[in-house]
Amino acid sequence: MAEDWTPVRIPFLRPPSRLPAPLPKEREFLQSPVVLREDVSHHRVVAVSEHFIVKHGRGVEEDRGSNFTFP
Repeated sequence: MAEDWTPVRIPFLRPPSRLPAPLPKEREFLQSPVVLREDVSHHRVVAVSEHFIVKHGRGVEEDRGSNFTFP
């Protein structure tokens, strides 16, 4: 139910031991060939390995992570 949802605090941090893999380095997502979305406002959403999806680009703010849910 929607009223049970509580947004995560930003920045969302999880100990490395609880991640499925090491976080990708900047060069990895900048060079990712798996582009899920790219738009005229210079935002890109890319897949980095089988574990991570990264949104990056001009004007992308850290608080955009609050749009996602985490298990």
